[in-house]
Amino acid sequence: MAADSVPGSSNSGFANQTVRHITHVSVAGNQLRVRLSNAYGTGPLNIGATHVALQSSGASIVPGSDRALTFNGNRSITIPAGALVLSDPVDFDVAAFADLAVSVYFPGTTGPITWHQLGVQTTYISTSGDFTAAAAMPVATTATSRFVLAEVEVAAAK
Repeated sequence: MAADSVPGSSNSGFANQTVRHITHVSVAGNQLRVRLSNAYGTGPLNIGATHVALQSSGASIVPGSDRALTFNGNRSITIPAGALVLSDPVDFDVAAFADLAVSVYFPGTTGPITWHQLGVQTTYISTSGDFTAAAAMPVATTATSRFVLAEVEVAAAK
């Protein structure tokens, strides 16, 4: 991951936008956690909300599968420069090889952001607003990079 400019964003990062990452998990489980990174950020990064859901298709999620994530009990968090954060565990039944949608809302202007250029799967970037819980998200653009999403940890089923 690097704190370079975000492709297609004129080096400005995100501003009042939701980024929906599609990620493929390999193990089944009934609980998960999400790790977000500001490892290469030069300043604090404000996260307004983070949600996880099962992907339906494209930027859409399966109705009823959405779960809000918290960090030390809070839905919003500021990640210090150079830091990583891990969400609180959330009950979430996930099958092996499922595709999840991890949606992150940036309420302010991020500036250059920690990202991984080759995310392999499509990432959807919204028009202005918080669409973390929206079943169908309005998409302004797409990328094949990951932004702040470092990993999804699934507590494997017994």
